[in-house]
Amino acid sequence: NAGFGSYNMVRLAADFGGMLKKSGKISYRLNAGVHNQERAFQFGKAFRYFICAAANYAPGKKTSITAEYNYMYGRRSGNNDYLPSIDGKMFVLPRNFAVADAATDKLTSTDNYYRVQLKHSFNDNWRLIAQGAFANGTYGGYMLNTDSDAVSNDTLYRASNFDDFRNFLWTS
Repeated sequence: NAGFGSYNMVRLAADFGGMLKKSGKISYRLNAGVHNQERAFQFGKAFRYFICAAANYAPGKKTSITAEYNYMYGRRSGNNDYLPSIDGKMFVLPRNFAVADAATDKLTSTDNYYRVQLKHSFNDNWRLIAQGAFANGTYGGYMLNTDSDAVSNDTLYRASNFDDFRNFLWTS
């Protein structure tokens, strides 16, 4: 799959899978993609990609074990959060105006997701599903925002912001 669009957007994705052996006991799926695009304002860019893989083992007709892993990465630069209005009019600033700065606005995020699932069917009405999952990720970097009193005469006041978030989740 390929897509192209405004602001030099390029998006590529692939999804394939199948059986590893003719017996059909082991199957797999791999899904991957990449997206790169400039933004509608100066210094704005976004890049992200993902890789998602799953494998399934079915030792019998009633039992299966599935393992899954998903990884996502994103990087963006530039922002126009809290963009000021001019005389109360929104979106009148030119495209080359930016709250962002090429040297400071760089944010990244990552996500990892792992899951294992055991499924067993006792009959048409009863089945047991047991699974465990773990997810972790990060988000952070520098960004400039407009200050609360953003514009005074011909001066734009900005405030620097640094974020460093980390997350995790375990479930069973």
